Amino acid sequence: KHSQEIEHMSLLHNLALAVLANALEVVENIDSRDSEPETTDTKPRARVDSSDITSAFMNEGKEITSKEILSTLISELGKAAKTPHNATLSAKCLSSLMGASDDARRRAKELGAKNVVSTALDVGVRTHAKLETECNKVVKVLTQERIEEENQQQDDEN
Repeated sequence: KHSQEIEHMSLLHNLALAVLANALEVVENIDSRDSEPETTDTKPRARVDSSDITSAFMNEGKEITSKEILSTLISELGKAAKTPHNATLSAKCLSSLMGASDDARRRAKELGAKNVVSTALDVGVRTHAKLETECNKVVKVLTQERIEEENQQQDDEN
């Protein structure tokens, strides 16, 4: 029974990551969605951008669990050799969070995401195509800010 319980928890863990990855992908892309996909008689919703939603999610998650979601996702990504499917979903979550929020991007860098992603990318290149794809997205989002910051610095200087 004990091994069944471990297997069950492992499955639930994977499914929870999949749900989170999908939800965060929706949040990340909320700003680019059509504001009126179909006309309905419901009250108009307040406009909230992806950065606000992402910040609230990270803050409330930390309050509830006393754990930081970015740290947990980076840790999960660090287990790529052992659990590549979970690492793939964690990478997907990370790229969505960082794509939606500069704060998330900065915090992930502080938590050492670059090294962890690099290691996971090596695992992906050798053994897992989807992991490789998602890690490349994370690398792209992590380096994207630096380019934006450099452009901002150049603008400030001119």
